[in-house]
Amino acid sequence: MATRTERRVSWGIGGLGALVAVAAAYALFGVPVSSPLAAAVRSLAAVAGATVAAGAWLVATERVPVQPTLQVAAGPGALAGAALAMSGDGLPTWVQAGVGVGVAAGVLGFAVVLASVGSDNA
Repeated sequence: MATRTERRVSWGIGGLGALVAVAAAYALFGVPVSSPLAAAVRSLAAVAGATVAAGAWLVATERVPVQPTLQVAAGPGALAGAALAMSGDGLPTWVQAGVGVGVAAGVLGFAVVLASVGSDNA
């Protein structure tokens, strides 16, 4: 059973995943894409952001156990956000800032989850 703090963290990660998904969708459809590779990266980032948001929602509503979903969701979300930021030529500042926050929070969340799993196994 998830604690109150774990549910809050899950809602926060879900919000950041949704932010990355929205930013990636805007980058894909709102800004002209110069190459198929950039379109593929932005599409992958949108899918990964939506996956993070959905996974965190499942944890926050206690439909799945806490740690496995966060481990699976936080890392790919951070990588997708980083890929989107690297392909961000001509993107508005709010998109780059939102993705930067999502990446930082994803990496931090992933580190916290790994640390808690390590302390559980010790």
